[in-house]
Amino acid sequence: MESSSCIRFKANISKESIMKACVYVEGKSSPSLIEGTSDLEQIESSKIQDLPSAVYDSIELIDVLEFDERADILEIALSKLRHGGTIKIAGTEAVQIIRMFHAGAIPIEEASGLLLNGRLKMTSAHNLNSKLGSYGLDIKFLTISGARYLVEAIRR
Repeated sequence: MESSSCIRFKANISKESIMKACVYVEGKSSPSLIEGTSDLEQIESSKIQDLPSAVYDSIELIDVLEFDERADILEIALSKLRHGGTIKIAGTEAVQIIRMFHAGAIPIEEASGLLLNGRLKMTSAHNLNSKLGSYGLDIKFLTISGARYLVEAIRR
């Protein structure tokens, strides 16, 4: 995703407006998953704590769990989501990459590039599913495609 600056939060929030944020890692993230990006705030992951709490209808995290150094980055993101809001999380599925290598579907060099490449943590979609459930979110769907996962959950 090409973006060197963030669209800053606007102080005038009406109850009718839909608040959407895409949190990405500069130089590492893929394009936005949220449709209709005209009202989408794009925020670099290091700035997520600057967003107001409990106002976002939709938040997506793209590769943030793997690249952000903070252990509590998921909790920070969830604190920005209003009740009834949706969070979409996309990233690299570590267990799937290991399975693909073990089955001979990809060579070790490719597996290493997919698992490492600046990542600070590995993530499993199924572990993320359990973690989101333990925070009281309802999982809308979870999918794994190749080496990538996408989890969508709704905050109760």
